[in-house]
Amino acid sequence: MDTVGLTAEYNPFHSGHEQQLALIRKEAGQASGIVVCLSGPFCQRGGPALLDKGVRAGLAIRMGADLVLELPQAFAFSSAERFAEGAVRTLLSTGIVRQLAYGTEDPLSHSLIRETAALLAQEPAELSARLRQGIADGLGFAKAREEALADYSQNPRMARLLRNSNTILAVEYEKALARYGPLPTMALPLFDKENISASLIRDRIQEARDSREPDALWQLMQDLATLLPPASLALIMDALTRKSGLVTEEDLALSFLLSPAFSRRESLAAMEGMQGGLAGRLFNELKNDPARALGQGP
Repeated sequence: MDTVGLTAEYNPFHSGHEQQLALIRKEAGQASGIVVCLSGPFCQRGGPALLDKGVRAGLAIRMGADLVLELPQAFAFSSAERFAEGAVRTLLSTGIVRQLAYGTEDPLSHSLIRETAALLAQEPAELSARLRQGIADGLGFAKAREEALADYSQNPRMARLLRNSNTILAVEYEKALARYGPLPTMALPLFDKENISASLIRDRIQEARDSREPDALWQLMQDLATLLPPASLALIMDALTRKSGLVTEEDLALSFLLSPAFSRRESLAAMEGMQGGLAGRLFNELKNDPARALGQGP
């Protein structure tokens, strides 16, 4: 019997997540265990989780997980590399996880994902030099790494893997495993071909909250019924009806804007992930167009 580890945010838990857990159980065997490493109050893109971590953990257990562990917050809203590192180290620390599963836009490229991760984990000097040059030329990290990998490997397919967010994380999981303890891995499809997207679902929830239409919540429930398992839908609709227990990015936007940490360029520059000129760009946006900087503008 294998115990399979999986990292997730479940923000919110949708039908694609349900299908992933079912596929893991099918592939690993009905007697297998599933351990989920779950983001806490904040998720990888820096936004708050819609529902409390305890609520999401309980839902994961109801939907097929056997154990849920919290991904430490310092990793949870860090870069893809740090996010994956924290998740892998958390799962390995249990001593019971024997296989790692992850979602990817291209599960048929499982071998290439592992090959790419092995190359990036080695950090060849020439590849690092190409990456630094790309950043010096004004490219963002993601684009600079993609171009550096394409030039170094002479394999366009390998470089194209780094264009998709879930596959980037898949590569980072494999990198972390190469460094902290090799495990076999399982590449899962995302099951999002029918617009089952967590970000789209969050946007739809925000629209319903903002709407003045009397039947906005009813219409939202109809829309989400095809995207969320009944248990997940019930939790979200209950929180919306009670106007308690559900947090969106808009709820915290003004608090962030008024925080002393955002009032000085130096404070922003000292934050993790704000290097490479990002602090200056964000500071200028906050100063000139705060609504747009916080994602509230047109």
